[in-house]
Amino acid sequence: MLERPISEKQALLKALTEAIKIAGEQENRFAAELLQETKERLEKENFTLVVLGEFKRGKSTLVNALLGEPLLPAAIIVPDHFLLD
Repeated sequence: MLERPISEKQALLKALTEAIKIAGEQENRFAAELLQETKERLEKENFTLVVLGEFKRGKSTLVNALLGEPLLPAAIIVPDHFLLD
């Protein structure tokens, strides 16, 4: 199951390496440094993800679904008008 993401990661690393080379040849230090930082983050698999939303609106449930595992605590809240007496 992880074969595709790994091959995509390798392809992206290769593309970043080429882009860094081109930026260097063009003497664009800013672009080269930014691309190098991006490449290093990808290699380390170090990313920052921010999920914003109102309280109790499913942010943790969404992240768990994206990850495919229940890593964050999430609770199903049933509104009172759905409860049977």
